[in-house]
Amino acid sequence: MAQHTEPWIRKKIVILWVGLILLLIAMVLVGEGSGTILLSGREQTSLAKDVTRMVYFGGLVFVIVRLCHYRNLRKNRLRMEEETLQYYDERRQLIHEKSGGLLVDILLIALMAAVFLLGFVNMAAFETVLGVLLVTAGLKIGFYQYYSRRYGE
Repeated sequence: MAQHTEPWIRKKIVILWVGLILLLIAMVLVGEGSGTILLSGREQTSLAKDVTRMVYFGGLVFVIVRLCHYRNLRKNRLRMEEETLQYYDERRQLIHEKSGGLLVDILLIALMAAVFLLGFVNMAAFETVLGVLLVTAGLKIGFYQYYSRRYGE
């Protein structure tokens, strides 16, 4: 099974490196664009400042932690086998699909990116997308918990 897992892990590592590069590019653009295209600091609310920082640095930490995890996983075959068995567990896959699946995961990432960008551009749109993000995340977590209890994970 490790032979099938190795390309999957390599793809995830490449995707994480691309994500890390995009996050670093976003940091440079936001730093250089302040006061020109983007809102100046005095027009941005404190909520927007705090949320954009949390989304950015939380995403940065998440990408770095996952990148280290997958790089270490490639070195340890036993852990790779265990993680592969967990990944292909039908009960976990069912719970993930019932709680929204890949579509909601992609939606959450897109909403976080929108919250980050709109936090610098338009406060009304920022607050609207933040509300949609919080409702979506709450529903995802709620349904995941419900189906986890229902299907006994």
